[in-house]
Amino acid sequence: MPTLAQQTLTLGTLEELKVYFDPIRQKILRLLVDQPKTVKEIADIMDVPFKRLYYQFGLLEQHGFICVTQTRAYSGAVDEKWYQAVAPHIEVSSDLTNLNAGSQALETVLAQTLTTTANEIRDSVKTGTIDLQNPILLLERRVLQLRLSEAEEFEQQFEALVSKFEKRQKFNGEQTQFYGMTLALYPLSPEQ
Repeated sequence: MPTLAQQTLTLGTLEELKVYFDPIRQKILRLLVDQPKTVKEIADIMDVPFKRLYYQFGLLEQHGFICVTQTRAYSGAVDEKWYQAVAPHIEVSSDLTNLNAGSQALETVLAQTLTTTANEIRDSVKTGTIDLQNPILLLERRVLQLRLSEAEEFEQQFEALVSKFEKRQKFNGEQTQFYGMTLALYPLSPEQ
């Protein structure tokens, strides 16, 4: 079982991918990164009945995304549990994404990543989180011609940039906002 000290949780099975790529479970994971919370606390933040979240928490715990950090026993009642994400970062094992074209794992990663990104952008526009008059929305598609060494350097520099901002996670009460990010860097086939 992964520990809380772990920085990255690597998804290695198709089942883990399916559990992770649910939008409700992704929101729960985001809310459990900084500090442990109970199901009721998460339900209050998400403005949903807490009974609707027990199934989601069960799946997340069963597949190693979250763990119980504290339990408080109540006489004659169900124990209250605090959960926390086991790692702030999730990545997909290259064993799953380096499979043959058309593999179920690759198709799941592609479909869920792109669908999740599109849905989050739509929802943010709909709720006004993305202000269309002054948007903080970087959405573009580019094709670069690179040597393999340059593509590797790009990947390393991008990872370093993301890491720099992830390390600045303590905000001391400052107003912050979650930002979604999807990046795909891949060689194009000669037919493209």
